[in-house]
Amino acid sequence: MRHSNILLNPGPVDLDSESKRLSRLDKLVKASEFQRVFKQGNLKSHDKGFVVLALENDLGFARLGFTVAKKNVASSVARNRIKRLIRESFRHHKNNLKNLDVVVIVRRGTDKLDNQGLSSALEKHWQRLAKLYLAQ
Repeated sequence: MRHSNILLNPGPVDLDSESKRLSRLDKLVKASEFQRVFKQGNLKSHDKGFVVLALENDLGFARLGFTVAKKNVASSVARNRIKRLIRESFRHHKNNLKNLDVVVIVRRGTDKLDNQGLSSALEKHWQRLAKLYLAQ
């Protein structure tokens, strides 16, 4: 019965841990939400690694969706690394993106970039989208 104490007393809870994750509300989940951005997205930013599409929503906060095709990034480890970095970068910049639905499409060869290169490329995209949104 020694181990039951572990289940009953999980230890201190980090109350700030929720802010370190994207909630379900912060994500584009349904195919129809992705399709809306693909068809009507009027804000675009692209480079050799990413295509970023965005469309204003009525929710008052930014949401993220992304696609990392196996055809473009063969290694699952690399796909997961890229996805983690996209989520983390978005989490840090979502307040600047106001009420945009954003879809990030990962291009072939993006897995060759290191974490710093991916982060800086994404930061440039977030800045461009914010600038384009304000110019509307």
